[in-house]
Amino acid sequence: MRPSGDGKRLGQAREVRDAFVPSTKKALSASVETNGREALQALRLGTVQAEVILLDINMPVMNGFDVLRELKRDPQLMTLPVVMLSTSSNKGDVDMAYTLHASSYFEKSTDFDGFIAQIDAFLAYWRQAQLAPKPV
Repeated sequence: MRPSGDGKRLGQAREVRDAFVPSTKKALSASVETNGREALQALRLGTVQAEVILLDINMPVMNGFDVLRELKRDPQLMTLPVVMLSTSSNKGDVDMAYTLHASSYFEKSTDFDGFIAQIDAFLAYWRQAQLAPKPV
């Protein structure tokens, strides 16, 4: 992770990354980018290989909606499942996420412990979803 010049956002990014560390020890890995443009670039360059993307709406440089829009326009990335995260329960935000073809929308907890619990629950679900038999 590279410094973004914004200590608060970098601190938040570190907290998010650290939240994934204990939860991802079972055959999962996580990459946390400090802004939307970096995330999109990492995916396009292949420096990050994603099975699912957890994408915050409120990111610096390029917001989550713009990243989602670009992901769905890119033939190499358009099929990746994207889960939008936000503290917003605004119907307009939820509608926009689904209009842009997000796979899911989570209203994230405003307290860190609640957020960790949400990430743990999502990862437990994702591990189970990945265990489903592949169609023949």
